[in-house]
Amino acid sequence: MDGALQRRMNLRVHRFVESGTQANQKLTEYFHDNNPLLRAEKELVEVQVRSVVPLAGGHSYEIEWSEITREVSGRLKKTETWKAVFSLASGSKPPIDDVEALKDNPLGMFVNQIWWDRIEGGAK
Repeated sequence: MDGALQRRMNLRVHRFVESGTQANQKLTEYFHDNNPLLRAEKELVEVQVRSVVPLAGGHSYEIEWSEITREVSGRLKKTETWKAVFSLASGSKPPIDDVEALKDNPLGMFVNQIWWDRIEGGAK
């Protein structure tokens, strides 16, 4: 497990979520309750995006993905299918002196609402 890489990826995710929004609160709570650094000590999760469908209005997308969870030895633990709806908004641009934020999200498009739920699986 590469803890430094995991921390960078978490920071990168938050660069696409505007602070003070429902999406920011949901992700903050999720990462607090499901620490990916601790999880990676026990299991590995592979994510396969199955579909991304724009919804009416053009500001929301329905995303479906599979999560394949394995023990660190590689043994399959479970496969789950998830679905989410993300709503986007253009927000404030990242500070001009935050080069990494500008590289990650140069257009200033942010997720401001998010909902997800498991729709299938949980067992081998």
